[in-house]
Amino acid sequence: MSAFCGSAAACPRRHAGGYFRRIAAGLVLGAGGLGLGGTAARAQDAALLPAPPAAPASPIAVAQVNLGAPPLANPDVLPTPLTPAAPAPPPAGGTPPAWAITSSLNVSETYIDNVLMISAPRDSDIYTSINPSISIVGDTQRVQATAVYDPNFLIYPGYSGLNQIDENGTAQATITLVPETLFLNLQGFASTQDTPGGSIGPFGYNPAFTEQITSFSVAPYIQHQFGDYGTGKLMYSFNNTNFGLAGLNGVDSYIPPSSQYPAYFNPFNGNLMTSEEQAQFTTGNFLGRLQLQSTADLQQYNGFGMGPDSYQNIYDNEFSYALTHSFALLFGGGWEDINYNMQPDIAIHDAIWDVGFKWKPNADSTVIATYGHKYGLTYPYLDGEYQLSKRTKINANYTEYLDTAPQAIQNNLANSTLLPTGQTTSTATGAPIAIANPFFALEEGLLQTKLFNAGITTTYDRDTFSLTGSHETDYAIAVVPGILSYSDRMSYGTLSWTHTISDDLSATNSFTYGPMSFYIAGSPAENFTTVQASSSLTYTISPTLSAIATYTYMEFLGNLPGVSATANMVTVGLTKTFQ
Repeated sequence: MSAFCGSAAACPRRHAGGYFRRIAAGLVLGAGGLGLGGTAARAQDAALLPAPPAAPASPIAVAQVNLGAPPLANPDVLPTPLTPAAPAPPPAGGTPPAWAITSSLNVSETYIDNVLMISAPRDSDIYTSINPSISIVGDTQRVQATAVYDPNFLIYPGYSGLNQIDENGTAQATITLVPETLFLNLQGFASTQDTPGGSIGPFGYNPAFTEQITSFSVAPYIQHQFGDYGTGKLMYSFNNTNFGLAGLNGVDSYIPPSSQYPAYFNPFNGNLMTSEEQAQFTTGNFLGRLQLQSTADLQQYNGFGMGPDSYQNIYDNEFSYALTHSFALLFGGGWEDINYNMQPDIAIHDAIWDVGFKWKPNADSTVIATYGHKYGLTYPYLDGEYQLSKRTKINANYTEYLDTAPQAIQNNLANSTLLPTGQTTSTATGAPIAIANPFFALEEGLLQTKLFNAGITTTYDRDTFSLTGSHETDYAIAVVPGILSYSDRMSYGTLSWTHTISDDLSATNSFTYGPMSFYIAGSPAENFTTVQASSSLTYTISPTLSAIATYTYMEFLGNLPGVSATANMVTVGLTKTFQ
C-alpha cells in the first residue's frame, strides 16, 4: 500500500492556458495593430500514401496521473455513433489548400494609474503592446499539424525594467514517417503567467511577478494493426518543461521592498525532464461490444524539486462494454509502482482500479464519470460537455490528483487537442482545457489537488452570455529541502456578455471575482481577493482592420500590510489581419 493516504487522482489540471492569455491580452492590452499579410497554401505531398491512422493517445495520456477517465484508444468508444456525421459539403472553389497560414500584427497603447499594482505610491505609465500572431494549419497525407504563435512585446517608458517579451503559443503535429508503421508526435506550449495566479493578474498585474513557461514533447512510435484482433503500439517520448523569469532586465527588482508580499509570490526557475516508455495493445472488433486496452507505461523524472530515482510505473487494463450505441460501461484495474524522492519520500506500491461509464447522447455531447483508486488515492472523476439546446451548452469537470506544477502542464498538453483558433480542448470530451491556467498560482513541491470547473454558454443572434466558475484546493505533500512549498485555496467566477450592436460594432463586458488563501504549515493563512471588471468596444473598419477601446478596473485586497491595491486601465488599439 501507499505511504501516502489521501484522495486525489488524475485529469487535466488547469483550464485555459494560452487561450485565456490571449483573451487577457485583448482585454487588458487592447491588442490591435498594423498587419502583415498571411500566406496561402502549398500542394500536398507528391506520393499517394494511405491516410495515417487517427493520432493515438498523446504521449503521457495513457495510464497517467492526469487522466482520470480510463484511457481508450478511440474517444468515441462505441461500435457505431448514435447519429452518423453528415458528410462535409464540397469546398467552394475546389480542393482546399494543404497548408493555410494566417498572420496579423496588433499594436495598442494602455494607460494605467498604478503600474506596480501596489497600495502606495501609485505611479502611472503609458505602455505599448506589440502583438504579432501567426496561425498554421496543415493537412497532408504525411503531416497533420496545427500551430498558433502570438508573442507579446511590452514596452514601459517609465519602468524600463518591466519591458519584456511574453512568449505565447501552442503547436501539435503528427507526422507519418513510414506509412501504417512509424509515426512522430510533436507538441509544444509557451505562456507567460504571474506566479501567484489571479491574485495579481492576469488582467492587470505587477509584471515583476511573472515568469515564462515553455513545454515540448517529442514522441516517435510504432503502431500496427493486426486485422480484427487489435492494434499494438510501442512508444518513447521525451518531455521538457521550463519555468523562468519573464522580464528582460531582472524584473524582480520591481517587487516593492516596503510591501509584505509573501516570499513564495516571487518568480522561480525550474526545469523538469520526463522520459517515457510505453507498450500498448487495444483490441479490435473480434470481441464485439467489449474493448480492452492494456498498457505498460514507465516514466522517469529529472529536475524541478524531484530527487534522483523519481519515477512512476503503471500497468493498467481498461475495459469498455457498449450497452447501446450511446452508453458504455467502463471498468479496469492493474498495478502501480511510484516513487517521489522528496521530503518526505512518497512511495506507492499497490493495486489500481476504476468503474464508471461514458455517455454520448449526440455528436455534441460527451460525459465520462468514474470512481477508482490510483496513485495511492481513491477519487471520483467527471468530465463532460453537454448540448442542452441549440443555443446553450454546459461543461463540468471534477477531479482530485497528485502531481507537481510542471507535471500538470506536461499532462495537460498531452491530453489536449489544439483547434485552429488557438483554443485547446480535451481529447476525451472536447470540452475546453487549459495547459496552464493563469487564474491559479504556480507552486513548487508535490501537491494533492481538488479541482472543480463548470461553465454555461448561451448564444443568440446578437448576444452571447457565459458564466464560468472554478474552485481549487492544493495541499503541499512533499518538497525538496531548500524549496518553499505552501498550500492554498482559490475560487474564481466570471460572467461575460458580448453584444453585436451593428454589423460593424460589438461590445464585450465581463466581471470576475475570486477569493483565495495561502498558508504554510504552522503559520496563519494569508487571505486575498481579486475583483476585475472590463468593458470594451470593437469596431470593424474593414474586413481586415478593426479598432478596440477598453476600460478595465482592478481591485486586489489582502489581509497583509501593503498588498491591497486598485488600478484603472484604458486601452486603445488597432488590429490588422490577412487571410
